[in-house]
Amino acid sequence: MTWDPGTLLQSGRFRIEQILGEGGFGVTYLAWDNRRLQRVVIKTLNDELQQDPDFGHYQQDFLNEALRLAKCHHPHVVRVYEVFAEGDLWGMVMEYIPGQTLAARVQAQGSLPIEEALLYIRQIGSALHSVHELGLLHRDVKPVNILVRQDRQEAVLIDFGLSRDFAPNTPQVHTTFGTDGYAPPEQYSPMEKRGAYTDVYALAATLYTLLTGIVPLCAPVRLLGRSLDTPRRLNPTIPSAINASIIAGMTLKPEDRPQTVQAWLDTFSFQDCPAAPSSPPPTPPPDHDSDHVPPHPPVVSSPIVSSPIVRSYEDYVRQALEQKRWQQANEITTAWLYHSVGRSETQGMTLLEVDTIPLPVLQQVNRLWQVHSQSHFGLTLQRSIYTQVNRDPERFGLQVGWYANGQWLWEEELLFDLQAPRGHLPTGCFAGASGGLGSALLLLGRAFFNRCLKAGV
Repeated sequence: MTWDPGTLLQSGRFRIEQILGEGGFGVTYLAWDNRRLQRVVIKTLNDELQQDPDFGHYQQDFLNEALRLAKCHHPHVVRVYEVFAEGDLWGMVMEYIPGQTLAARVQAQGSLPIEEALLYIRQIGSALHSVHELGLLHRDVKPVNILVRQDRQEAVLIDFGLSRDFAPNTPQVHTTFGTDGYAPPEQYSPMEKRGAYTDVYALAATLYTLLTGIVPLCAPVRLLGRSLDTPRRLNPTIPSAINASIIAGMTLKPEDRPQTVQAWLDTFSFQDCPAAPSSPPPTPPPDHDSDHVPPHPPVVSSPIVSSPIVRSYEDYVRQALEQKRWQQANEITTAWLYHSVGRSETQGMTLLEVDTIPLPVLQQVNRLWQVHSQSHFGLTLQRSIYTQVNRDPERFGLQVGWYANGQWLWEEELLFDLQAPRGHLPTGCFAGASGGLGSALLLLGRAFFNRCLKAGV
């Protein structure tokens, strides 16, 4: 059940004006409150969860978290006014905040000035501290969930749809929902210890994006051995201390991160003037991510195996596809193919190396993509299209949507949903070549699809 514009709720007290957005759990509406004589935001569980057999459980969680959040009076946390029941559905009434998300600001500007970014991060850090004191984790801190009030440099944390209770350092069952690039490794496993350090990772990743304009590499791909580009490598104006602080906050092992938001903020709080730090920068943790990244990343020889939440490439691709995370599945598939021949995407792959891709890897990649996309994606489909167009890379690119308006797309320009053309994903070994998808097809297409044919794909 959704509420159309004009719908009256609570005997006419609220009038729905429009849908503001819908996520994995909730749907938010802009409404007019006839009692307060102002606009408000009303949030409920979305249609998908309303049809779920466990709807009652989700509804109770939603209500409990709304009531708990209503107790959090903090200038940088969206204010919850009340909850109400409309039929069988609970609604949460929150303040309406005119303004712009940090995601929109980054998109418009490319990146934010260091002083402005740190101001917002400290404000949201303070908000998270209050939320954690209530025994809640936000679990979805990211630029799109941070609003900056209109005409004021005042950031507000919104969208607590993924928030959950937590007992510090105690294994708990949580859903594995999260946002790639901002969710830490422990959020990809349903039974892991969680703590304030879980939101620390996301807040550090948010600062990464504010200062670089880039979404960080997602945690599962990092766990499999790919190195995170340091913020300073992407934006050389970032002071080394802030660079080190971001890396520390995004350390893969939870125990190696600052354990609280305040502890993380303290790593750069001395920097009132970012260009001239007055104290030595913190030392980054011993991780493969460092401030001094070699021009050519090392060959990935094996995944990191010290963490209990690390699984195989196959497991990560399967999980991503099951959750319809097409972009993450594509990234991990690419890393899987390159790892299978001892190469990294930055290095590219030669024709001889293409012919050494293990046939079982191709078979499993194809099977996973076919099954979870109902054969809309997959290597078999791509090979068939490539053959039908007489192995012409440009015609193939037009068919699968890799070529448009007279030019080849880069990986970040692809469509990552089932509305994409048939055969659009995965990009496989073509995604990592330095010349873009077009150059990769010219060099590798025939060899790659011949290898697929040998694999029975």
